[in-house]
This record gives sequence, C-alpha cells and structure tokens, in this order.
Amino acid sequence: MAVFDFRLAQVLRLQQAIEDMEKRELQLRLGTVARTELALAQAQAQRTRFVRRLQQAEATGLSAAELVTWRRWHPALVELESQRQQDTAVALEAADEQRQQVQLARLERRTLEQLQERQREKFAETEEQQEQTMFDELAVQSWPHEERL
Repeated sequence: MAVFDFRLAQVLRLQQAIEDMEKRELQLRLGTVARTELALAQAQAQRTRFVRRLQQAEATGLSAAELVTWRRWHPALVELESQRQQDTAVALEAADEQRQQVQLARLERRTLEQLQERQREKFAETEEQQEQTMFDELAVQSWPHEERL
C-alpha cells in the first residue's frame, strides 16, 4: 500500500509540474508574440520614417553624395529587421521545444497512471486471493468438526 501511496504522490507531483509547464509555455508564447509584434511595428515605423525622409531629401534637392549616404542606411535597417526576425524564430523554437517537453511529461504521467491502475488491480487480486485462501483454510479447519458431530 505504501508503494501505491508513493506512486499516487508521484503522479500528483507530475501533474502539477505539467500544469506549471503549460502555464509557462503560454506565458512564453504570449511574450514572444508581443515582442514580435513590437519589433515588427518598430521596424515598419523605422522604414516608413526612412522612406519619408529620403523622399523629402530628394524633393529638397540634396546632393548626390548626401543621397548615397541616405540610401546606405536602408540595408542597415533591413539587416536590423532581419536580426529581429531571427530572434523571434529562436524564441518560437524554444517555445516549441518546451511544448515537446510538456508532451513528454504528459506521456510519462499517463504511463504512471496506467502503472498505478495495474498496481491497484494487482493489489485487489492479491487481496481477493488472500481472502479466498483464508476462507478455504477456515473451511478445511471446520470440516473435521462437522464430521465429528
């Protein structure tokens, strides 16, 4: 029975750990989505400001050297946006890995629950066999007394 209690406690701890991991995964995903949306909004705002300034600079008649300088910044902005997208992909990959860990923990919990159920059944069978053996022994012990009467 102690093994049964230990396994039950183990299953309950595992179930709590799974719930905690699911909460962390959800929080991580929400944070990742929020950071991604913010990064994209910032990149789009930077691009829009750059294009607007470039158009204003072209309209005011800047020199060719100044326009070249302005246009050199565009690849830097593209690189910055690319880096942000890579960071987002890494964060999503980490969230996927954590989700896989949660799935493995669920599988382990189900396995432990099945083991626990088998132990319950085995315990019940053993208990039933012991009761039957005890009744058989009592019956055998009472037979000689019945024959004497």
